[in-house]
Amino acid sequence: MNRWRLQFSMSSQVRPGLQARRGSRDEAAFTLVEMMTVVSITFVLMALTGPALRSLIGGNSVNRAVADFSSTLTMARTYAMANNTYVRVVMAKSTYGPYGATRLVILPIYSADGSLDQDSSTDMRDASKWPALSQAVVLDQMELSDTINAIAPDTQNDALPGDTASDIADFIRRAPGLGSAELPFNACVQFQPSGEARVSKGIPARYIRIAVDGSGAKAGRNPFILRVSGASGSVDVLRVGEQM
Repeated sequence: MNRWRLQFSMSSQVRPGLQARRGSRDEAAFTLVEMMTVVSITFVLMALTGPALRSLIGGNSVNRAVADFSSTLTMARTYAMANNTYVRVVMAKSTYGPYGATRLVILPIYSADGSLDQDSSTDMRDASKWPALSQAVVLDQMELSDTINAIAPDTQNDALPGDTASDIADFIRRAPGLGSAELPFNACVQFQPSGEARVSKGIPARYIRIAVDGSGAKAGRNPFILRVSGASGSVDVLRVGEQM
């Protein structure tokens, strides 16, 4: 930069016509060695910043997943209390894309008549009996995990949304906004009209642990737990490096 300024100040003393002729000969140009050096430095910087950039992008996608999932649970609880009905946040594992990548689909649905009188697998397929409360939330390259636990607080004995002992029926159904594919919903958190959260109709839960991890090559990178209080329905987020 200093060299350029020096050339400019010297050239400014030359007559205008002469300055124009000299400009084409005196302009600085990169040599092949200089260009190779610049290219080498660029590749080194890309190699150093690439992993950090991928980590940042991955972290942002997990932050968005935490926000979308927890806000869906909060919305479901609020709707159940405001409308004196039952709301179920149901979850399904699905695949997409040419390579069969895994994604977690979360769909909040509610009882149209405000009761649990019609909640068989067939009933749950019927959008007139259990309408969708909103569009499905889709977490690409993520899935539920029953093996992830937190230490403080200890979540090992928390209820699970996919508990096989639950009396809430599994069902297959299309999700709004995801085309005609029918998805297997086999995990559920139910919000009572009182705001209480359960994974079973007849058995109260102290806490419910919804653990989410990356799928495939992303497993174990940025897992998180949404811990739902059974009594109040409130949601706490547990992340790696904090309580986990």
